[in-house]
Amino acid sequence: MLRLLLPLAVVFILAGGTLLGGCGTADPGDERGITVDTLANGALHVRNDASGVWTPEERWRLVEDLRIGSADGQGPDVFGRVGSALLDTMGRLWVMDPTIPEMRVFDIDGTYVRTVGRRGSGPGELSNGGNVFRGPDGEIWAEDTRERRWERFDTAGNVVGRTGINSNLGNGARRWTPDGRLLEIQLLREPGAAPGEERAIWVRNTLDAEGQLVPGDSFPFPVLPTPERVRITGLDGRGSISFYIPFAANGMRALSQDGSFWVAEPGPDYRIRHVSLTGDTLLVFERSYEPVAVPDSARQPAIDNMYREGFSQPDLDPDEIPTAHPPFARLYEATDGMLWVLRVAEHGRSAFDVFTAAGHYLGQVAGDVDLEALRVFHISDEHVFAMAADELGVQSIVRVRIEKPGP
Repeated sequence: MLRLLLPLAVVFILAGGTLLGGCGTADPGDERGITVDTLANGALHVRNDASGVWTPEERWRLVEDLRIGSADGQGPDVFGRVGSALLDTMGRLWVMDPTIPEMRVFDIDGTYVRTVGRRGSGPGELSNGGNVFRGPDGEIWAEDTRERRWERFDTAGNVVGRTGINSNLGNGARRWTPDGRLLEIQLLREPGAAPGEERAIWVRNTLDAEGQLVPGDSFPFPVLPTPERVRITGLDGRGSISFYIPFAANGMRALSQDGSFWVAEPGPDYRIRHVSLTGDTLLVFERSYEPVAVPDSARQPAIDNMYREGFSQPDLDPDEIPTAHPPFARLYEATDGMLWVLRVAEHGRSAFDVFTAAGHYLGQVAGDVDLEALRVFHISDEHVFAMAADELGVQSIVRVRIEKPGP
């Protein structure tokens, strides 16, 4: 089952005119296959046809042009596990290997530059490596989830400081905003609430003169409907397995730099909302599409997987399993404000649908890259950076070039 992975890219929402990659700007009425209405709250409702704005000659293509990773030896390109990755202000790639834990820095050509951090509890050391973020002034913030602190470095790998983690969710959703505040998701239990009845909130932290995070105002965190699950129990009454119904549509969300969200709720429709930090709907857009059928070669093994030896039969009719792929697999926002929607397209291959920040569908992006196998960290206007694992589980960093035809 494809699941949402929160993007780690530093992103910027575009304002004003619509960006048409390689096509210039245009008014909504001038674009092929796009109609725009206004909702009661003033937000725009954009409807796109299935073809998109691009002509066949204008479509982008994805080509892998760099891979950092090796299964043998002791070199810096041998990863125990790729935890997270980011680009610093100089375009260098920082990769967290939480098994050591340390960060390895590579330049734009994939050449190893340096290692930053090591196991320990002293300045610049990590007892457990979490995510890495690009903070204010280009600093690199490395999360130590065990000690509940941030280790902070400059782009040369020098220790800048140490800051406590306020969030009660290790590896939770976090985002630096353009005004230098850190948004963190926390679980809040109201007075009298029972365990398990917590609600998720955003807390906006400021950085004081001593380099510590000071909690500020809070906002509701959009909670998506829980997809239906199937549970099968051992015949001896002990032990059970729970999993999502195969090929069912999951709700998902992608973060923007300001803490707003792109939200796709479960359902058969290709509809995405842009929701503000305070929960207001800013934009709704849709795209006409034809659902892609799930072939029997994939559907039947999913059905067989539910009927396991030693377990009771699931309370689910196989006919209830969807016969078509859901409209979305994952959402990512790129640094230019565009939204990249991964989905199963024609012939069962995964492809990206690319939309402008105004919700205008440009077209589909694909190539000779197994997109479903990638864990995307960052999408710029030139590259997609991701983690991939081979058949032996060896992990690598993959850079995919976005080929764009000229105007």
